[in-house]
Amino acid sequence: SLKKISLLNTTNYIPTLEEVLNLVNGSVLINIEVKNNINFDKLYLKLEELLKTYNGDVIIQSFFSDVVKKINKKGKYNCGLLVNKEENKLLNKLFLKYIKPSFLAIPSPSAP
Repeated sequence: SLKKISLLNTTNYIPTLEEVLNLVNGSVLINIEVKNNINFDKLYLKLEELLKTYNGDVIIQSFFSDVVKKINKKGKYNCGLLVNKEENKLLNKLFLKYIKPSFLAIPSPSAP
């Protein structure tokens, strides 16, 4: 668990999401990155449980288009698709600062 890992040989540790939410108490935007799509449904249920009493803004983002599609379908939270270095270069070549693709146009990583 994160609480077992001390930071720079101190008694400080990495806080859990629940601890962060309680600490900031809705006063700041929370930006959550979903690192993979394994067991996403279980993870999403846990996120919903933790966020149901949070009164601030939340963005959930991921590099995985299928995760972003699932979040978007739920309709409860703002979501964002992260892009890698090569994708970012393409956006810069197109002189785009922002992109909002149709989620129906983004293929799932598992799709052929």
